[in-house]
Amino acid sequence: MPPKINWHLFNQDIISEFRANSGRVAQFGKLPVVILHTVGARSAKVYLIPLVAVLSDDQMFIFATNAGSPRNPAWVYNLRANPTITVEYGTRTLTATVSELPQQQADKQLIAQAELSSQLTDYLKTSHPRRIPVFKILPS
Repeated sequence: MPPKINWHLFNQDIISEFRANSGRVAQFGKLPVVILHTVGARSAKVYLIPLVAVLSDDQMFIFATNAGSPRNPAWVYNLRANPTITVEYGTRTLTATVSELPQQQADKQLIAQAELSSQLTDYLKTSHPRRIPVFKILPS
């Protein structure tokens, strides 16, 4: 059995590397990484969530894959409750609003991205039957 990952420490390491290297994180290669500052749906606490984002036609999307888990990540509920966020991208920090895509549009984005990412394809297989939420980040 593989060792259990401490996601809090993992995320802290990603955030530190991101900030020390102008938004670059070695393990993600050239993929764009963002840090979302979300507000807890129940706690009202601010959470920092590092994610790989997808850039398409000057638009930014994030996928709630939760590494293929059959459950949504907690940040999905935070974004649904509090869609105004702060986003760190590269060396910039900006205020944005997230918008959850309707299922048909989300499925289109997932299919397009899965063609480029074998990891996402694997996540789609293991997360089934959960629908993976897709959010568009709209800078304010």
